[in-house]
Amino acid sequence: MALGRELELRDEQLNALALAALLSDLGGLAMNGAGDDGQREVAVTLQLLQGVALPAGVHDALAHQHEHWDGTGTPDGLAEDRIPFPARILAVARGCSHLLADGPGRQPMGVAAAVDEMQRQAGSVYDPVVASLLRRVFAQRERHGIGYGWGGHVYVAHPEELRGLGLATRLHSAGYATETAADVAEVRERLRAGAVQALVVGARLAGGDVAALVQEIRGAAHLRAVPVVVIDADSPDLRISLLSAGADVCFAPDVSFTEFKATLDALLRRSELVMGAAPAAPFAGRGFA
Repeated sequence: MALGRELELRDEQLNALALAALLSDLGGLAMNGAGDDGQREVAVTLQLLQGVALPAGVHDALAHQHEHWDGTGTPDGLAEDRIPFPARILAVARGCSHLLADGPGRQPMGVAAAVDEMQRQAGSVYDPVVASLLRRVFAQRERHGIGYGWGGHVYVAHPEELRGLGLATRLHSAGYATETAADVAEVRERLRAGAVQALVVGARLAGGDVAALVQEIRGAAHLRAVPVVVIDADSPDLRISLLSAGADVCFAPDVSFTEFKATLDALLRRSELVMGAAPAAPFAGRGFA
């Protein structure tokens, strides 16, 4: 929808595009996620929708979403303007969403890195005009109703498994990509593999000194702008200690999810402005080698 608005599509075109986006996963769901054959999923989707009266543009968007701008895609090898316009928009939207989500053997990208990768493939895989609009879409999140949590990769580390999973689930429902951990060693291992967009950590995390962990993160050049939010800090002295170590915010156990998420959104907004388009490198600071 956001790309469609930037392209100034009419309301009926926007509605058709939104419907195509919703239906585009139908084949994959019917196949229970088996395999990664995108064109096979499209064929199953179209088979399931056979006989269904669809608005103009929906069928073309679904049928040709895997065509490539340079003519190397499927099913018909269409190129450039021969590819139906709704399919070109859907391809860019799905391509970017794929990069922002996690999956087997890969970590989700941050927004800036995903947009850069889409730009790299513009003119070969994607319509260069449509792909060029992604940066504008994310720069105008509020206009398009895209929260800063959308696509943000947040690592939730908490000693109480149910508390950590519950928070990660709520963040995931709000659009974040989330991972969980239960101790300091897991956090270090994860940050060795690659940076995240934000770290949410329980103040009493097992396996080490959380204040020391925060200091290590702040000592790594590539992670200095990554938001670190500490939760369940149950005493003023503990909160002061963690803030002094470099935590952005320390919340007491009774903080509401609404306040917590609003703060995290604001920190991610600031982080994007500071970090710009440069992707964060793996953490190789003290204790993470």
